[in-house]
Amino acid sequence: MTYIGGFINKPLPKPEKSIRYDQQYVGASTLGKQEYCEIKVHHEIIHGQKTTEEMRRGTIIHEEWLPEEKIDQAQLIAELEKEETIVSFQVAAEIQGIPIVGKPDGLVFKKGKLKYVMELKTVESNVERLWDSEVVQSLTYCLCLDEMGFGNEMEIVIPKVRRSLGTNELKDIICEIINFDQTNGCPELAFLLYKVIEANKTDLLLEKTNGDLMIHFFYYDYYLAEEWIVYLLDFWTEKRKPKRARYKNQCVVCEFNKQCNHSLTKYEDQEN
Repeated sequence: MTYIGGFINKPLPKPEKSIRYDQQYVGASTLGKQEYCEIKVHHEIIHGQKTTEEMRRGTIIHEEWLPEEKIDQAQLIAELEKEETIVSFQVAAEIQGIPIVGKPDGLVFKKGKLKYVMELKTVESNVERLWDSEVVQSLTYCLCLDEMGFGNEMEIVIPKVRRSLGTNELKDIICEIINFDQTNGCPELAFLLYKVIEANKTDLLLEKTNGDLMIHFFYYDYYLAEEWIVYLLDFWTEKRKPKRARYKNQCVVCEFNKQCNHSLTKYEDQEN
């Protein structure tokens, strides 16, 4: 019941259209990044993504929350047939002739039916703000799952956690909330969070963590997802030019700020 992991090996179709930068597919997380700033996506592809200390800490938290163990497809099918389980595997779909690929953090199945699509986000400060980039990434996973035949009645769950919140500390808080006995070991955090959601005690979790963890919910909408993704794919088929960041602060913290000719900070300097 507490398993997270698994994979499906399925070759991707070749793109029917030419994709910008000679890419063979577009990642769900990249589509999300486009909503943040497509100029930054351009720089990451051309110059390479720079790893920051915040990113390293986020990776560690993901590994603590979502430990993985690879299994074969037969084992995965058996896992999905359980009363309840959390798994993760590669999802893919072809939209407008372009392959889209992603890997959600956690997929909650109950009696073989997909119930929740979970995507963990780590932040330095504001856990209450849900960004368009986070929404579109999660919707992309759902659209892929829908196209793969897992149904369309799924709910998206985005836990946003401050990077300063300790894993063991959080486990203790959750176990207290759901009255879970840790005597014989404790399940992974993703499963414990799912139990908090099922018990409808997410507000209590927010209170107990002093605002360091908030869980956001919204339902998958096929038409919203398709319209949004098709627009973003126009960047990859070069139907339009890249759009830049909307807010100056996005440029201030961007690692490509000094070399970017579209930085809002530079436009501000020119106006002054």
